Amino acid sequence: NTQQRIMTQARTPGERCYAYGYASHLISDATVHNGYIADRIEETGIDNIPIHPLTETQDELYLQRNNRVEVDIMTVLMVLTEVLRQDLD
Repeated sequence: NTQQRIMTQARTPGERCYAYGYASHLISDATVHNGYIADRIEETGIDNIPIHPLTETQDELYLQRNNRVEVDIMTVLMVLTEVLRQDLD
């Protein structure tokens, strides 16, 4: 599968970082989508699109409003960019 290919082909620290990020995203998606999102579809009777992205957006906003997520995306991007630059040098 794609995740296994990405993981086995990752050679540099930046590529490995991407591979682990991709894998962790798939793990969280499998957990959330097979439970919470499926429950929301059943509860509301609304199709996956639009309930899926709306539910994810609502949850992100809740976490941000309640200071549960304190990740500065620009800082993360700068760090990853630096890692990738080092790999290219």
